[in-house]
Parts: sequence; structure tokens; C-alpha cells
Amino acid sequence: MQLLHFVQPSCLFRDIWTECIPKAVEFSKHEAGSSGKLTVDKVQEFLWTPAYLRWRGMWERILGGEISLQEVDKRFFRFRIDPKTLEIEIGVVVACFYDKDDIDHEVRQRVAQIKQYHKLKEFEGAAAAILEFQKAMDVEGNFDLLRDFCGQVQFELISIYMRHHFWGGTGPFPRQWLVIVPTLRD
Repeated sequence: MQLLHFVQPSCLFRDIWTECIPKAVEFSKHEAGSSGKLTVDKVQEFLWTPAYLRWRGMWERILGGEISLQEVDKRFFRFRIDPKTLEIEIGVVVACFYDKDDIDHEVRQRVAQIKQYHKLKEFEGAAAAILEFQKAMDVEGNFDLLRDFCGQVQFELISIYMRHHFWGGTGPFPRQWLVIVPTLRD
């Protein structure tokens, strides 16, 4: 549990920890001879270890370019509002992945890609809102550029996914963009 000191400032770790609490409580209730209270050993077994493994696994998927867009949206939305917290998060990851070469650069590169993805989604959302307004108000004019943009964003995300999963990641998009690839299980 010595890593707990390093991950404690991480909002993402605390989110995952909170997600693990109901399962830990359930295990504790059904364990023979249990008073319903968790001992330090049980906290480690049912809470700390699962939370840490999920948190570390998430960052391994991010660093490996295998995180889904759904998980990026779920986990990283808050950092758009509070960039200082993101810096803390980066520091925690660097401290916990100390055994990887050039980890600070790699984490910052992936975080920059996540920020770019969020920006692209904002632009797509704005374009989609204009198109909805145009349709609802029956506004006339040439909105092809907005339709093309919305369609292009979706097509590019799908084509990146297809290239990565079926053709080994080759094509006109750089491999480092694979961080924004959705997975079929989402």
C-alpha cells in the first residue's frame, strides 16, 4: 500500500476507488464471521488493490493508445474545467510509472491528444447545433460545409479504428492519434 501515498492526489484514482466501494462493502457483508467492518487487510484486498489495478490499467491503455472515446469522455471531462488538477494527475502518473523511459513526455503527449479530441468534439458539437437549428427553423442556405465537417469527424474516427484494428495502424493518420480510437465493446 506504499503506492497509496503517490496516487492519493489523483482525482481519477479517487473516482475509481469510489466505484470499488460498493463491491468491497458487499464482500465484507457476505464474508463468514465478518462484523461488516473492513480490516486494513480487507481494505487492501477489496478496495486498494482493485482500484489501483483499474487506475493503472486505464493509464496503460492511454499510454498504449488503446483507451476508448467513451472512457476518455467519462474520465477526462473534468480536466477541461480545471487544468491545474490535470497537472496533478500527470505528476501522479509520472511518479507511479517511474520504471518507463521518458514517461513524462509520453504522458504529456497523450494528454495533449485527449485535449485535441475534446476540442474537436466541441467544434463538432457546435456544428451539429447549427445544423439542428437550421433544420428546426427551416433556414435556407448552404450548410454543406458543416454537414461535411460532422461527417468527416465521424468518418475519420471510424477509419482510424479500422486501420488500427484490421490493418495494423498504417495510413495517413499518425499512429499517435490512436488514443482517440473507439473500441467495439463500447
